[in-house]
Amino acid sequence: MKQEMLELPVHKLIHDVVTRWNSSYDMLERYVEQQAAIYSALMDKDIKKNVKDIAVLSSSEAKLAEDLIKILKILKDVTTMMNTDTSPSASMIIPLQKMILSSMAANEEDSSTIQEAKAAITKDLEARYTEPDLVDFLHRATARDPRFKSLPYLEERSTT
Repeated sequence: MKQEMLELPVHKLIHDVVTRWNSSYDMLERYVEQQAAIYSALMDKDIKKNVKDIAVLSSSEAKLAEDLIKILKILKDVTTMMNTDTSPSASMIIPLQKMILSSMAANEEDSSTIQEAKAAITKDLEARYTEPDLVDFLHRATARDPRFKSLPYLEERSTT
């Protein structure tokens, strides 16, 4: 088995599921993890003689996959945390939203595709939790949670 020969974890590839965004992250992460085994298997003479067109990611596409994993990881981590927390609370919503938005800030080294992905995530996330009463409730919940007392965006807002 190629994975054992290359001392890689013996994992199956993961397929993307349209209705579950985390599956895109999982699929990319597993592909990158198993890339050497995949290439090795595809270059096997028995495979090559039976398959005429073998397509593999170019080095720039593989780099893009790695970059996408980096920006999607925070979303995966937040989703996992909220799903596994025994008592997720409203007080976590604003801090997590701010953390995600901060991580999506433009970076000079980002490719245009990564910039577009970050912009799309930012646009979607900024459109959430905008109703004034809900925002007020979420800020109050966060301000009352001792875990978040030192967050900079909890400073008193100017009324002028």
